[in-house]
Amino acid sequence: MAIVVSLPLFPYTWHMLLHIVGALLFLGNLIVTAGSMTWAFGQKDSRVAAFASAGVNKADRWFTSPGMILLLLNGLAMTVFAWGGWLGFTISPNRWIFAGLTLLIATGALYGAVLRRYQNEMARISSEAAETGAPLPESFFAIFWKWTLWGVVATILPLIALYYMVAKPAI
Repeated sequence: MAIVVSLPLFPYTWHMLLHIVGALLFLGNLIVTAGSMTWAFGQKDSRVAAFASAGVNKADRWFTSPGMILLLLNGLAMTVFAWGGWLGFTISPNRWIFAGLTLLIATGALYGAVLRRYQNEMARISSEAAETGAPLPESFFAIFWKWTLWGVVATILPLIALYYMVAKPAI
């Protein structure tokens, strides 16, 4: 973490590398966890769902959150190098950076305020059912569908941000 905190001390290419690593961790984990939870949902087995739910929470701690931190901090560091500061791009023709940053912050807020709560609830419900050997209750499936809906939104937003970062459109 000390490497990321020392933002302008390292060259631009170092921050670009860490920014790309953050994007891979962040987007990769979003897609992998969606796949694993969808597979677990299809099994309709409380033990499988409990295992997958716990795994999603661990993966978010180890991949999604660090990926978002790498994206944000190193992206801001690159704006210091390229445009003299993170506010400089809001009035320049590089507003695509502001759009990407806004989408990343919106994704983080959605994750923190909505998705994480649903994930914890699915983990709790499936764990309780697995301990007693009971099938998954309907409440698990209702929460899973809400998690899926908001998860799709939380995956589309950073994919749009990725488009802005790669294509750099004039907006």
